[in-house]
Order: sequence, then C-alpha cells, then structure tokens
Amino acid sequence: MSRTIGLYDGFVRAKAKYPDLKFAIWNVDVRETIEEWGILTNFIQEVDYYFVVAFGVVERWQRINPNTYFVPQGLQEKRYFPVTPTDIQRQKYECDVSFIGSVSMPEIHKERGGIVQAFQDSRFDFRHLTGVYGEEHSAAVACSKVNLAVTHGPEVSHYISVRDWKILGAGGILLERHHPGLEDLLGGFGNFYHNIGDAINKAGELLVNYEDEKKRAKEASDWVLATQTYAHRVDLIEGILSA
Repeated sequence: MSRTIGLYDGFVRAKAKYPDLKFAIWNVDVRETIEEWGILTNFIQEVDYYFVVAFGVVERWQRINPNTYFVPQGLQEKRYFPVTPTDIQRQKYECDVSFIGSVSMPEIHKERGGIVQAFQDSRFDFRHLTGVYGEEHSAAVACSKVNLAVTHGPEVSHYISVRDWKILGAGGILLERHHPGLEDLLGGFGNFYHNIGDAINKAGELLVNYEDEKKRAKEASDWVLATQTYAHRVDLIEGILSA
C-alpha cells in the first residue's frame, strides 16, 4: 500500500500533462474494507477506472469510483508451469502435503499458522516451505501430493489467490479453504475445506485417490494455461476500457 501511494504524485503530473488519456489502477491486493485503503481514496477517486481482484468488494468501491470492475488474479505462465523435478528436488520436497508461504504476519496471513501447525502435528509427511518461486516452486508443487492453500475466508467472496493459480498451473493437487464463488473461479477444479479438521480429512481422501486426482490436476493445468494467465486478464481489461 505504501508503494502504491508513492505513485500518486506521478499520476497527478501525468494526468495534468495528458488530460485526454484514460488512467486505470488494477489493485491486486485484497483488503476487505474501504477503511483499510483510506490512504488511497483520492487516487482511486481520480483514476478513470479501478480494477479489483475480489468481487465481494466491488459494490463498496463503486461508491468512491463508479468505474470499478472485478478482474481476478491470473497466472504468470512463463514462471509457473508443469516441470519434471530433478532427483535433488525430489529429495528436498517430496511429501504428502505441503504449504508454500509465510505465516509470519498473523494480522495479514489469517489462520495460516493454526492450520500449518495442525498439519505439522498430523500423521502426514508435511513440509512448510518459504522463499520458493518460479520453476523451483513448480518443482515443489510436483513433489507434494497435496498442495495446501489458506486464502481469505468467506468475508471476501469471489477471490482467488495467485497461490491457487501457481499450484493448478503447475499441475498440482490443490486443497484450498472454501469461500463463496471460489469453485466457479476455479472452473470446477480444486478441492475445498471449511475448517482445520475438514482440511485434515480432505487431505487424507485426496491421498487415497491420488492417481485419479493427479489426472484431474493435469486437466486443471491445461485449462489454467489456456484461459487464466495474466495475458488473458489484460485482454479482459482492454475489453472493459474499449467498451
């Protein structure tokens, strides 16, 4: 957010210099209330178009900027795609279940710490990984039979994390926290839990049916790479801007 507000002065100068141009922001963070983005109110009011990644907040933002639209996150397909792990990567990452991401900021990473701890205490061979990106991330996904995600809860509807696209794009079996609209955004792919106990049980079911789930994950990867990349999001934005 501090980096975003840092763009404001440049925007004001550009707006004055090029008054006939249309200006837009695509805010790929998700904050649940307008108050959390109060520092950006002037910026959001003055741009011609404001794009957000959670459908559940569109109506609230339209009170500030009527030209607010929902454009979900996408996949960086040149960095996240199916790979064949090396022997060294298999030794490093092979497990039943993994979570790739930080749990260091509980005020932002809601409920991650609790579910990660529950899996660490479970019967599963579990890995918690941080600082893994690009092809190395895809290798870690390939080495984990089930890939755990802990995205914002039901208070944010129709929101999908980049983590979900990275997992599905790499051909991983995704186990994500359920919230309204997520199944539609994921095209019917993905597996969902409602609480920690449910997540543990679902992980067990996915491991039992691993071979079938892996085939389904391949279908999901093909779908994501063909329809859900950032290039597709740019096409969506251009369509809105040209309407």
